[in-house]
Formats: sequence, structure tokens, C-alpha cells
Amino acid sequence: MIGLATILWATNRNSRVLWQVGGGLLGVVVIKLFLVDLKELGSIQKIVTFLVVGMLLLVVGHFSPMPPSPPKSKAETESEPS
Repeated sequence: MIGLATILWATNRNSRVLWQVGGGLLGVVVIKLFLVDLKELGSIQKIVTFLVVGMLLLVVGHFSPMPPSPPKSKAETESEPS
């Protein structure tokens, strides 16, 4: 819930770094889900859980996309080699 709330808050504030922190939190939760919590479930329950989590992640990605990166300053573009 904290990762999802962070992503939604970052989208409203247009903060790319905060969005990445929320995405990292969601990633940690998904990894924990698959490595720890799914050990105790049966095959059908694992399949249903996998599909539900996947759909939720797709919905979050669709309705709360990562904000665009800030435009490069003129000094940064001049210092890059061509």
C-alpha cells in the first residue's frame, strides 16, 4: 500500500525520483510475495495470485505512468560529445 500510495503521490507531484522509490517498494513486495508467501499455496491459488498481481501492476502502470525526465539544460547538452 505504501508503494502504491507513493507512486500515486509522485504522479500528482510529477516527481520521477519519488515514483521510482514507489516502484522499488512495489518490486520488493512482489518479490517477497513470490519467494515467501506463495510457498504455502496450491497450484490453482498460485496461478490466480499471479494473474491478479499482474493485472494490478498493469493497472497501476496505465493510470499512473512514470513522469517524464526533466529536460536537459543547455550546459549539459553542450558538454556531451557528439
